[in-house]
Amino acid sequence: MLSNDCQVSEVVDMCTGVITTLERLDREAVSRHELTLMVRDRGTPLPKRSYARVVINVVDVNDHAPEFLASQYEARVYCMSVPGTSVAQLTALDRDHAHNAVVTYSIISGQYSFTIYVIKCYVREGFHVSLSFSVL
Repeated sequence: MLSNDCQVSEVVDMCTGVITTLERLDREAVSRHELTLMVRDRGTPLPKRSYARVVINVVDVNDHAPEFLASQYEARVYCMSVPGTSVAQLTALDRDHAHNAVVTYSIISGQYSFTIYVIKCYVREGFHVSLSFSVL
């Protein structure tokens, strides 16, 4: 017998006690499942029973791509700006967890008169990463 504090996404084989999943688990949706299992015998006149608590922690996989908060940004900078002048600050978010949420930025096209300074800060379980462009 099985009791689960969230939706039932696991099942226990009554003969072996093996717990298996019924559906794909998503760590970002539910990171921890707490189950209460009961085992009983067929003794007579009164069957005996025992209970156990099982905690299943869902391990993260890199299943989410990082996303910028906007699909396009526009910035202005004066033509006589000194090197190191901040031009724009962008933010990206990866919904994965820990090392799967670490992102890196690179300029892959356009004029290379700019460099990237990255400021990292943790927000919830994912990373919020701010990106600043500066004039070289």
